[in-house]
Amino acid sequence: MNNSQFEVEIKELKKTLKDGLLSTIIFDKDSEEIIMEYNYTPNSTKAYNSIIKHTLNIFREYKLDNIDKYMLFHLENNKILVILSIYNYRWTLLVNNNQVKLGVLLNIVIPNMRNKFQDIIKVA
Repeated sequence: MNNSQFEVEIKELKKTLKDGLLSTIIFDKDSEEIIMEYNYTPNSTKAYNSIIKHTLNIFREYKLDNIDKYMLFHLENNKILVILSIYNYRWTLLVNNNQVKLGVLLNIVIPNMRNKFQDIIKVA
């Protein structure tokens, strides 16, 4: 995996989201090894993996449609957490909802993240 490509993407996120970007982490879903991060909070990868695994299990148990592209959570203190899961990797994004418009996040940032993420992983 070419970390420099992820580094470029994180710089792009910082440029696009400015002070609205609180944290972003790219990690291996099995080992929880961090590939690239900005403003990482210890143990957050474990928490994010637990959220995903638990949610997916509930959806399977109740025979609901699978979660497709990402999960989005509106947290306390006007924070939004986005979790992308592609192949064996996760890319999380924590933003300040007061500084990042939801439309920009949903229509520009997340689709760009997914596309770049898939491109980088395909090259690896």
